Amino acid sequence: MKPWIPATLALAASIALPWALAAKEYRKAPVEVVEWPLPWAKGVSLDYDDTSERITEVKGVGNRVVTTGVTRIRIIGEDAQGYVQSWTTLDSDTRYEQVSDAGQLMLQELTSSMGGLPLEVRLAADGTYAGIANLDAVHRRFGAVAEPQFERILANGGKPMAEGVRAGLRNVFDLLTTRPVLEMQLSILPSAYNFVSRGGLGLEHEYQYQDKGPNPQGGDAYPMTGRMTLHKDELHEGWLMMEWSLGIDRDKGGEILAASARSLLGDAFLADGGKETQDAIARMAGNIDIGSSTRFRIDPATGIVQWMQLVQRKRVGDRNEVRTTTLTLRKDEYVAMPGGRPRGASAALIQDCADAKAASMSVVEACTGLLESVSSGNAIREMAYFNRARAHGARQEYDQAITDLGEVLRLDPGNAKAHGLRGAMHGNKNELDEAIADFDRAIALDPEDFDAFMNRGTARERNGEYLRATEDYDRAIALAPKQAGAWGGRCWSRAVAGIVLESALADCQRAIELDKTDANHLNSRGFVHFRLRHFDLAIRDYDAAIAADPKVASSFYVRGLAKAQQGDRRGADADLAAATALDPGVAGRYAGYGVKP
Repeated sequence: MKPWIPATLALAASIALPWALAAKEYRKAPVEVVEWPLPWAKGVSLDYDDTSERITEVKGVGNRVVTTGVTRIRIIGEDAQGYVQSWTTLDSDTRYEQVSDAGQLMLQELTSSMGGLPLEVRLAADGTYAGIANLDAVHRRFGAVAEPQFERILANGGKPMAEGVRAGLRNVFDLLTTRPVLEMQLSILPSAYNFVSRGGLGLEHEYQYQDKGPNPQGGDAYPMTGRMTLHKDELHEGWLMMEWSLGIDRDKGGEILAASARSLLGDAFLADGGKETQDAIARMAGNIDIGSSTRFRIDPATGIVQWMQLVQRKRVGDRNEVRTTTLTLRKDEYVAMPGGRPRGASAALIQDCADAKAASMSVVEACTGLLESVSSGNAIREMAYFNRARAHGARQEYDQAITDLGEVLRLDPGNAKAHGLRGAMHGNKNELDEAIADFDRAIALDPEDFDAFMNRGTARERNGEYLRATEDYDRAIALAPKQAGAWGGRCWSRAVAGIVLESALADCQRAIELDKTDANHLNSRGFVHFRLRHFDLAIRDYDAAIAADPKVASSFYVRGLAKAQQGDRRGADADLAAATALDPGVAGRYAGYGVKP
C-alpha cells in the first residue's frame, strides 16, 4: 500500500466520527431519585490532576502518547442563561513513545500548540455543556498552527504526490479546520465533565436510551445507545459513583462511516489508491467499535466531581485506538464537609439554601443553619452568605443583606456578583454614592455585566447624573439590545434631562416594541411628548399607562399638566388632585426636572 494511504485514511477517520458526547436523555425511574446542587458560582476554581494516555495500534504496531498536568476549571461568568467555565492547562508534559502515525502525530502536535489558550466553556442554566464561548479566538489560533502541519504532510518527505491525493488531503484538512469539527473535538472532556449536572437519577437503577451522534460532514447521523447507573460509592462513604457508557451501532455506523470517508476523500483519491484503498475502507465499514465509558465520583453535598475517568475507544478496520483521561480533584477545601465526608443534614441545607424558588424566609433559615454547621470550605460558606443576602433583600432587610455580602467579599474580593448585589441593596436604602462605588467595582471585575450597568445607570439617574446614566444605558444596550429596560432607561434619562428628545422618543418606542406590557415605557414616552409639546400624544400615552397601572402618580400629574396646556382646566385639576393623593411629593420631584404647573 502506498505510504500516504493509511495515514490519510486514519486522519479522515479521526474527524469523520461523532466524538461529541450525546445529550442526557432519559426518564426518571420510579424509585429514589438523587439530586445534588450545582457547585458553580462566579469565582469558584477547582484544580484537577490530569492524566491522558492515548494508545494506537495498527496491525501490531503500537504508538503511545502520555500527557500529564493540571487542569484548572474556574467560573468566570454567570448570567440568567447559565455559566462560563475557563479550562486552563498548567504544567503540561507530553511523552511520545514510538509515534509513527502521521495523522495522530499531527493531531497531537496541534493539541499541544493550543495548550496555552484557555478554553471558555458555556454551560446552560442546569449546568450542562452548551458550547465554546471563545470559539472564534480558538478557531483563529487553530488555523494558524494547523497550516504548517498540513504543509508538512503535503511535502511527503520530498516524494511526488498525485493531484488526486492532494485534493483528498485538502478535503480532510478543510473539514478538520471547520468550526463545528473543532468544537466537536474540544468539547469531548468539558461536555463529559459537566454531564452529571444536577443529577436527578434513580439510585441503583439502570437507564437505557437511544441517541444520535452528529455527522461532521452533514450526512446521516450515527445511531447510538447509551446507559447510565448511579450507585453508592463503595470506597468513599457518603459519595456516589455514576457510570455512563455510549456506543455507536456497529452495523449501521460502519456503513455511515465508510460512506463519509469516501465522500470526504473524493473520487480522485480513491482512484489513485486503487483496490488497496477500497479494501481498507471496506474493513473500516465491517469492523468498528466506537464509543466511550465514563465514571464519576460525586460529592452529593456540593455537586463537585471528585474524580472522573473517561475512556474513549475507536476501532476502525485495522486501526484500534484507546484514549483514557483521568481527572482527580486537588483542592480539599471544596471536597466535603467537616469530618472528611458529607453529612446528610448539610447536604439538605445546601439544597434548601440554593433553592431560588423557595420562600425567602426558608432560604434565610437554611443558609443560617448551613453556616452554623460548616466551619470550613470557602466555596460553601460564600454560597450560603450570598444566597442569604439575596433572601434578606427580597424581605427588604437591606442592612442584613449588606452585612452578608461583606462576608462574601471577605472570602472572595473578586466576586463581581456580590459587589453588584450589595450595590443594589445600598440603592434600596438610597445610599447612592455607596451603591455607585459597588457597581463601579462590579463592572471593573466583569465588564460584560448587564445588570451592573443597568443598576449603575439607575443610581446615577437618581443622583442627578443624567448624562453619565445615559452612558451606562448605552453600554447595557450594546450588551443586550433586546432588553426593553435598557432602552426605557435611556429614554427616561434623556427625558428628565431634557436632551436629545427625538432620540429619547425613539428609545421609548423601541422599549415599547420589545415589551408591550410595561406601563413605565408608556409613561416615559408620554413625558417625552410633553417635553416636545406634543400634548395630544402625551395625553394618549398617559391614558394607556393609567389603564395599565392606575397607581402611578406621575402619569396623572403630567397628564394633568398636558390638559392644562390645552385649556382643559377641570380635567387638569382632577388629575393633579389624583396625583397628589397618590404621592404628595410628585410635584416637587417634577419641579426638579424643570416642570411646574
